[in-house]
Amino acid sequence: MSMIEKHKQVLEIIKSGASLKDDTYVSQFLETTGSVLHNVEDVEKFGLLDLIIRELAESRSGCCFGGEMDSKDAEVQNVVWNFIIDLSTTVVKSVSDLSYELLRVVGICSIDSHVSSNYIPILQFYTQVFLCKSNVLDIARFLCEENCFWEQFLQSVIIKKANKYVNKAVVDCISEYVKFSLEASKLNQRPKGCEIKVLLESNLKILVSLGHKTGCNQVGSRCDVFEILNQIIDNLDEKNLDSFLFPLVKELINFDKIMKTETSVPSTVLRCYIKTYLTDPNFHNIKTYLKFIFTNSKCSIDSKKRVIVNVSNFQELSEVFKFILDKFCEDSTEPMFSLCRYFFSFHTVESMVKRCEDVEIAHKVFALIVKHLKQYSDDLCDSTCNQNFIRNVFLFGGCFFKLHDLNLFDMYSVIDPILTISNHKYEVDDFVRSDALGLLRVILSKIENVENLNILAKTLCGFACDPGSLNVVRDSALMCLSSLLLNKFLALKLSEKEIELVSCVILKANSGKDKLVKGAAVIIQTSMFEHLVDKVSCNQVAKFFPSEEVNDLEICDIYADEERKEMMKLASKVHMKLEDPVLLDLAKSFVLTSLDVDTNWDVKVHSVQFWKAVYIKACESSHGDPVKLIKHLEKHYFFTGLVLGCHDYEESVKTCYFKFIKEMDFGHLKGRIGEESHNLKRKVEEVSFLNMSRVKKRMVLTNEVEDDISREEEIEDLLEENDPSLVNSLTERSKSKEKFSLNEKKKSYPCCSLNDFLLFQLELLNPEIAISQEASLESVLDDIIQSSSDESLIDLVDCY
Repeated sequence: MSMIEKHKQVLEIIKSGASLKDDTYVSQFLETTGSVLHNVEDVEKFGLLDLIIRELAESRSGCCFGGEMDSKDAEVQNVVWNFIIDLSTTVVKSVSDLSYELLRVVGICSIDSHVSSNYIPILQFYTQVFLCKSNVLDIARFLCEENCFWEQFLQSVIIKKANKYVNKAVVDCISEYVKFSLEASKLNQRPKGCEIKVLLESNLKILVSLGHKTGCNQVGSRCDVFEILNQIIDNLDEKNLDSFLFPLVKELINFDKIMKTETSVPSTVLRCYIKTYLTDPNFHNIKTYLKFIFTNSKCSIDSKKRVIVNVSNFQELSEVFKFILDKFCEDSTEPMFSLCRYFFSFHTVESMVKRCEDVEIAHKVFALIVKHLKQYSDDLCDSTCNQNFIRNVFLFGGCFFKLHDLNLFDMYSVIDPILTISNHKYEVDDFVRSDALGLLRVILSKIENVENLNILAKTLCGFACDPGSLNVVRDSALMCLSSLLLNKFLALKLSEKEIELVSCVILKANSGKDKLVKGAAVIIQTSMFEHLVDKVSCNQVAKFFPSEEVNDLEICDIYADEERKEMMKLASKVHMKLEDPVLLDLAKSFVLTSLDVDTNWDVKVHSVQFWKAVYIKACESSHGDPVKLIKHLEKHYFFTGLVLGCHDYEESVKTCYFKFIKEMDFGHLKGRIGEESHNLKRKVEEVSFLNMSRVKKRMVLTNEVEDDISREEEIEDLLEENDPSLVNSLTERSKSKEKFSLNEKKKSYPCCSLNDFLLFQLELLNPEIAISQEASLESVLDDIIQSSSDESLIDLVDCY
């Protein structure tokens, strides 16, 4: 069956309303279909235009079903109609030349004749039409004819009660409609003006009037008119805003009246007010009004919170932002404290944190942080203290100090409360202590000098080894030590005794069972390589990697995902900084084994850094000699690792390795080393590494067969024996055999030479485009056909 035939069959399956086994099949079908449509000929090849025309009868109201659709169940009819509209959207998105023709086929929908489930597909279709750059004037004239599009569709859908997803689609559609109409008006400009623009202006006046009449400018189940206006403002360029939209909004909306009469102004209204008058000469009136809201006791807390949100979004309102921060520092009443809590909860909001980059604002924020840290540390026994609030202060502080030069501030006024809070193990919640240490970690990564550094290091070591604290506290303490070691100014000030203490703490943390703490221990050990590599013990580092006695398949069970990821980073540092052959071999074996058996894609992605380290060290040690360079790479299984990475089943890993290989240029080395390398003399048919997957498979099968034979022998011996003592001895013998077999099964990887790799590289495809778009589509078609057939067994599969 050809792909065209399969495509038609799938269309019939979906049209029939048949139940598909996977809810994502339709979206997959639309996405892959769109990927193979490049021109009108492709659309005709798949017969999509004929299908859409056949299923959507052209009528004045538009979007009516014809033929067989009339006899279908109403629910199925709606589902199929949505699919046809989605298919039309896909075609328009891929082949914009068909936008006008498909718009005429779909027509102007009458919302009253459709159920709410039909709204989003048709809104998305019109939005996609507005995004097209073809047939702009034809589309505009069709939509403007008797203003049917606005009166029959947009105006009706605005006032319909709907969910937030429909409202979002309405906002997007109207925004693109306005932008499209203004672009069309430029092409249609005449001496007396443009009727398209005149009609658009009239429709926007209706939009605003709808907000006043129906109350849909208020937040509710209907679409928010001010949310629409805000989206339009964001979507238009400065010229259209200044010449068209802003004058119109100022004419239609009396913001002063709204602000004076409303005790709780919605955020969308406030944002629209600010945006509209942002460049107006009277913008200072808005600043005055915002300050008034924030200090007026009659205004609701919600209104004041909206002021905080909007002020953070506009640099032009820095004056108001400073005013608010001053109020937080001066006013300690409960209402103001409530707003301060709200402010610190924005530690995850980028716009709020970026507003603190201004130096004057930064000093005010710093004073506010110090104020609340000191209050909390001075009264730790107060049970009324809000722990969530102080945790937000720590989190906000962490984001804040990452932006600034710490020399601008008196950091001891922050460090002292942090240590006071962290030291009170019984009075302070462990999660608060953990967040406090999280802030200290940020400070230690940037500060150039710390008084009593030796005491601080010992304190952190104590936290890290305290079994009475939660692991989040121990982990945070270890991460503080890591930041300290990565900071050159601090690391070089540590004495031999303190470095030895940190080393002991690392070993203790790594020897425990807690996965969170063990991962942090690896991070600290890696950090020591940055500035204290001469203090690193090779014997200690070796303990972080699996020994030769550990079976490859048990690595994922013994070491947690995060720990293995950090071990990858440690392996990279080991190869770059150390020369111990045993340790280098352990690091290399760990990386190769992880590429072979690890189940976590993130761990394997980080293995690329190890091979980068191998390459950099090879370049440094070869001193420009290509023979030495290749020898070093082959000795450390560099090419072997690259091929393993490219053979991985995870697309992310293959893509990462593909990009790394493309950055390297190994081809020029082949000509430069000439006949000196015997590896390059081998013929293509002698290269066995290209068949690595088959070799690996053969190794696994052989081991499995040996295991099965050994297991069967032991079972037979046990079944035939009655004496318990002999049974026990057989069991012990089984364990010893198992240990021996595990050692025997330790994999050794074939070493790939440069020549092997160059041959492999000839067949290397980009993972992101290795599977053609047609192949992806055909795969989806096969899945849908199979799932709807009588032989489908998908229902029997337990995906969980």
